[in-house]
Amino acid sequence: MKLLIKNTYIVCNTILIQKIQKIPYFKLDLGMAFLDKNTNKLQLKDINMATHVSFHGRFIVKCGDIGSLPIYTDSLLHINTINICNNEYIKSYTIDNNIDIYTFINKILNSFFIEHNMIDKENITKPKEKEKKEEYIIPNKKLSDMTEEERVLYARNRFN
Repeated sequence: MKLLIKNTYIVCNTILIQKIQKIPYFKLDLGMAFLDKNTNKLQLKDINMATHVSFHGRFIVKCGDIGSLPIYTDSLLHINTINICNNEYIKSYTIDNNIDIYTFINKILNSFFIEHNMIDKENITKPKEKEKKEEYIIPNKKLSDMTEEERVLYARNRFN
């Protein structure tokens, strides 16, 4: 079976979801009911939940999305672990607390997609670097000795 990016989802511990919910692109989505009201039987309508239970034997619950990437919880998963799943493949990653969670998720998704030949290394877009602001250096002379241009720059930047 060919792996597709659209079939990829993340599974993590409920406690880690609290960090993920702070990502600006996160949207709360509790998914579909998994119990049929009429018969009170388990009926998994979410394809990722059904696939995860059949391949991995673990029950997951949807809690939201980051863009189009579904996020699920598994309360039995270790607190510092994120699993990236796609069909029958699952890859566990340990959280790197030195970088923010959004950057970490992007980093592990890129490595997962490259490892399973879903994207080429050449097609990865790198985040744009922030432009560095020119730093103003206060002149070492009296205000009366400054030119008009130096005075204007001094007035604009004296509180920075």
